[in-house]
Amino acid sequence: TSMLFLAVPYVVGWSPLLRVDMLALAFSTAGMYVVVRWTSTRRGFVIGGLLLVAAIYTRQSFALAAPLGTFVWLWMQNKRRAIGFAAWVGGVSLALFFILNTLTRGGFYFNIITANINEYDLERLEWWLSRLLDAAPIMLGLGGAFLFLGFSQMRSPVLGRRTGWSLLSSYLIGASLSAMTIGKIGSNENYLLELSAALSLTAGAVIAWSRERRWQRAVLLVLLALQTGQFMQTTLVDEVESVKWRLKPMKQLSDLEWIVETA
Repeated sequence: TSMLFLAVPYVVGWSPLLRVDMLALAFSTAGMYVVVRWTSTRRGFVIGGLLLVAAIYTRQSFALAAPLGTFVWLWMQNKRRAIGFAAWVGGVSLALFFILNTLTRGGFYFNIITANINEYDLERLEWWLSRLLDAAPIMLGLGGAFLFLGFSQMRSPVLGRRTGWSLLSSYLIGASLSAMTIGKIGSNENYLLELSAALSLTAGAVIAWSRERRWQRAVLLVLLALQTGQFMQTTLVDEVESVKWRLKPMKQLSDLEWIVETA
């Protein structure tokens, strides 16, 4: 399902712009991986936390989903360690904030927080959600089913540790909440990148869960193939046309440059 993520129209359309969003997503997912992979080691604890802090300071909208998912995962393993991890990530984040804000004489807070407070438009949110539903109906359906199953699994610490559903369910919830900020004036499809990653991970988890049920696995793979086709169609209609529109002035600019050079 990592390839499925690369087929998401918002990933295809936004990644060529080389903005900070993809870097923040890389930091956040790497932080989760490090903590889960080396749960019981101090090195995994420290490095994973620092990666999450790096994600937050790369783009502040990444302050919810990955930290929430990692915290819930640790809580299912060891409550004391989860609280310590939250204190570590929160403490480092706050310390950096106060240092940067002091050095810039309040400029950091103003440019990161105050300057980014924009009006929230429910119609804009509805428009983006309708586009998301049109582009990823199967992924959203699998994500919803995964959340339902995830809640039932979170009641069982043993199953939660074995499957990782507590991690991904919490990550998906956090990513969904973060995606709701796309209703803010000035937002764009980059606000859906983390949700796209969460849906891709949960789709992979559903496939892994069905590996002992061949027919169910086959149906899921067919559904994901259909979803990939829908992604390709949406990309061709929306993202490719958007790129063409952006490149359209290049011909006029090239002609203008030639006129200036030959004048």
